[in-house]
Amino acid sequence: MSQDPRTDYPGYGGPGQRPPQYNPYPQPGGPQGDYNYGPQGDGSQTLEEPGSLKDDLLRLPKVYWRVLTRPGTQTLTQEATRGQWDLVWIQLLIYAIVTGVIYYINLLLSGGLASLNTQGTGTISLPSTARHVLEMAASLAIIAFIPLAFFIWQSVVLICARMFGGQGHFVQQSHAFLLFWVPLGIISGLLGLILSFLDTVPFLIIAAIFACYQLVLGFFALKAVHRLNTGRAIGAILAPSFILLFFAACALGALGALGSLAYGG
Repeated sequence: MSQDPRTDYPGYGGPGQRPPQYNPYPQPGGPQGDYNYGPQGDGSQTLEEPGSLKDDLLRLPKVYWRVLTRPGTQTLTQEATRGQWDLVWIQLLIYAIVTGVIYYINLLLSGGLASLNTQGTGTISLPSTARHVLEMAASLAIIAFIPLAFFIWQSVVLICARMFGGQGHFVQQSHAFLLFWVPLGIISGLLGLILSFLDTVPFLIIAAIFACYQLVLGFFALKAVHRLNTGRAIGAILAPSFILLFFAACALGALGALGSLAYGG
């Protein structure tokens, strides 16, 4: 009886050693054998098996640096096969916690939530205890929101990739995106903290550059994980972006309409 490589594993490693990752990429010569696996397109690229969780975590900084400084399909193809849920969740939680801490520091440096504006009574000054509670609650809300937003976004991206013929798995896609989401998100958060004392124009320029670079890296990630050609990968990464912009525009329009009704406009 044949074994399923995704569920039936031979003996492996010692304590803390995870099972070998199922390789989602068929070998050259199959239905999509023209995919460029290596520099010569001959299947020479080696797809690394994941080691222990500790080893994968220790090598993440080098992987982040390589993905950001040498972006491309080959780099992300090598790393995508190492993606497993424990590694995905740890990266995501670290990113969420660091972002929440940066947001809390930004609140403290900017004076925090010293008052609330209400329509009926105007501005209400908050006691020190209430202010600190609200600031902590806002930071914790950011930490809880980031994983939720990430998986919703990845689900939309996966659906769009499938529509364009993608064959990859959700966990590999999530891992590939986190390899640039985490470092770029932390760097942009720290830059936002520094630039919050300056004019908003430099901050907006840097935010636009980061957003464009994330789109480029997302293109490479989808091309690697889902084995898409260039045209299909472009469509798969742009489609969810347009969907996000559409819903954002609808939300802003709805908020504007509610504001006009509330203030009698």
